Amino acid sequence: MRNLKFIFSNVLVLLGILSMGEVTIFVLLNNPSIIPQDWVQSFRDYYMSKDREIAQYSPKLAAYDSALFYRLKPGEHSFNNREFNTRFTVNSYGFRDDESSVKKPKIIVLGDSFTMGWGVSDSECFSSVLERYTRLSTLNTGVSSYGTAREFEVFSGLEVDSLKYLVIQYDMNDNTENCAFSYGGNKYNPSSEEEYNHIRDLHAEAIAYFPFKFTSHFARNYLESAYPEVFTEKETDKPETQTQKESIERPYITPTDAFLNVLTHSQIPDSVPIIVFQVGDGSTEILIDPLSKLISENDSIINNPIHVLDMQANLNESHYYLLDRHLKPEGHEIVARVLSDYLNELKN
Repeated sequence: MRNLKFIFSNVLVLLGILSMGEVTIFVLLNNPSIIPQDWVQSFRDYYMSKDREIAQYSPKLAAYDSALFYRLKPGEHSFNNREFNTRFTVNSYGFRDDESSVKKPKIIVLGDSFTMGWGVSDSECFSSVLERYTRLSTLNTGVSSYGTAREFEVFSGLEVDSLKYLVIQYDMNDNTENCAFSYGGNKYNPSSEEEYNHIRDLHAEAIAYFPFKFTSHFARNYLESAYPEVFTEKETDKPETQTQKESIERPYITPTDAFLNVLTHSQIPDSVPIIVFQVGDGSTEILIDPLSKLISENDSIINNPIHVLDMQANLNESHYYLLDRHLKPEGHEIVARVLSDYLNELKN
């Protein structure tokens, strides 16, 4: 009987400690500004992999599309994560914009989640702010995780007779899709609906909460860092996969060449200026720097003038959410202002 009481009391103590840890982590996740600096990266890793809702894999926000792998669902939606609570409107074309913007836009913006406006309201997206600054009808076609290849799949179905400027927000992740476009016969080849459903289900499983999820994750991370020899898997001789064989056999394509190849095979009206920039944590060495150098050394790369902006030079840590790493409203404001100023320079 005494042993049972001892075991029971120790179990209660353990549960109490775990509960305190769980509550502490919960409070920190919901108040990122008070997370100790040394812990930020660990909390960010947890949030990115096991906590945040990903728009394109949310059943209420997106659905499979046979041409683009997925599209946003038309209608009024809510999209909430730890650092923001937003509603956004998707028109009948699957764009986060109003219906009228699709008709003869003067500016079309291509991009991924940064352009879509992950974490901000409709009116705070930099495309919306840019429209107010320039007074030119601006269409936001950004969709989370779209690469340049898919962005131009979307572009191919738009009205472009009145287009004055084409704005492309690039991300390092675009390169995988752009290279696949080149390897795939200069066309985008979407995966199957089964693959989409599989990824969606894995995502739902990853973010689902269970008792002591927070403490178990951080405890495991601590043990892995303290005792790497226990958790590191031993290298084994595995047969080379077909994907690995193909990657070895395929010629290397630079991100710049892959990007320009997509543009070359897209129906962009001649002479329409293309403005390219990058935001986020990515290095400008991937595309922005080499593309700028290439343009400075060549009078004509494609039929359209390309202008590369160093947008990241105008942004700092305060313009991004601490955990989520997407732009806050003030970051979108800066992007819109820089674009507007540059378009005014081109016009003059």
